Amino acid sequence: MGMFMSAYELLSDIELDEEAIKCLALSNRPTDAINRANDCLQRFEKEGKTETLSYANLLCTLGDVKRDISLYTKAWEVSKNRCARAMRSLARQHYFRQEFEESIACF
Repeated sequence: MGMFMSAYELLSDIELDEEAIKCLALSNRPTDAINRANDCLQRFEKEGKTETLSYANLLCTLGDVKRDISLYTKAWEVSKNRCARAMRSLARQHYFRQEFEESIACF
């Protein structure tokens, strides 16, 4: 666990938000990861950068932490259907739920 927190601190210093959030989640700190992701998303919203791939990828990262499939769909929509990660994550979630037709449609 300490290794991930060390990595989190380093990644935070150089503002690699997605990776820092993943480190928090891997350190069994999902609440901190969710708070950090929400802070980053709010920063993007204030700067008017909600249609960027970085914003969409942050939504996917938050979806990973919260296990919320709707965040992948939102990431796909805000990216104007350009965020491949959103579709891959959506396909994976459908697959694990044994919703194979929906999973195939995502590819």
